[in-house]
Amino acid sequence: MSGHEDLGLDALPFHWVRDKEVMQNWIDINAWPPVPLLDSQNCEELLRSGLAVVVLRHGQDSDGVAALATFRQRVLKELRANGQFLFASLDVDSSDSRALARSWFPLVAKNFEDFFPYSWTPPPEIFVFAKSRLTGDAIFWYQPGFAPAANFTLAEVDELMGQSQWFHDNGGISLALQYLLRFDRFGGRSALHRLMWLFTPFCVACGLSYVWHGLHQLFVGLGICSPKTEAASTWDAASDASGKSRKARKGSKKTR
Repeated sequence: MSGHEDLGLDALPFHWVRDKEVMQNWIDINAWPPVPLLDSQNCEELLRSGLAVVVLRHGQDSDGVAALATFRQRVLKELRANGQFLFASLDVDSSDSRALARSWFPLVAKNFEDFFPYSWTPPPEIFVFAKSRLTGDAIFWYQPGFAPAANFTLAEVDELMGQSQWFHDNGGISLALQYLLRFDRFGGRSALHRLMWLFTPFCVACGLSYVWHGLHQLFVGLGICSPKTEAASTWDAASDASGKSRKARKGSKKTR
């Protein structure tokens, strides 16, 4: 059984079994090309399939092209026959796929910091996404340094999905952790990036101080607060009280 060549479908052999679930699983897998390119149109449909999707994140550089060719070959010859996963690729050098990744999988995307001070494409890596049974949103598992496309196994994919430290979703805590991991990844790219990584907290602190000073001056101009802060007023009051106390002691000594 096969689809029209323009659809890119390549159906797996089906052995007749009187089992609706087995038949439905076969249909879900073979309704897709072996390795479709993730974009804003098909990602929702893949998510609705209910199957976990093993994705190769790659760019358009030589390493990315070679990894994609290897990944496709392995999916066609061995991985797809398992019937447990769908497979796809994510080209982070493509504008549509890059926008999708930033929204759904920010940790594996090519983000704004990867263009500063010059463009950098992340190396080819495997990650997995699926539909959350609780919220219906996309969740994903990503482990830096996971086995490459040439020799990863589906058993390793199962193990990856069973480890909570590599799990990510769109919750606030997970997003904050992803930002920290992206920041750490930025600092590890080169000596220049490490230097920028070290100075970033200092620059942020200076920027916040400058913004606070500007807001305070604005509030003073609008009459919302006095030129002196409450702390400064308290300090001045304490200084005045201390001065009066010293004068009183001196006057007491003269009287004696």
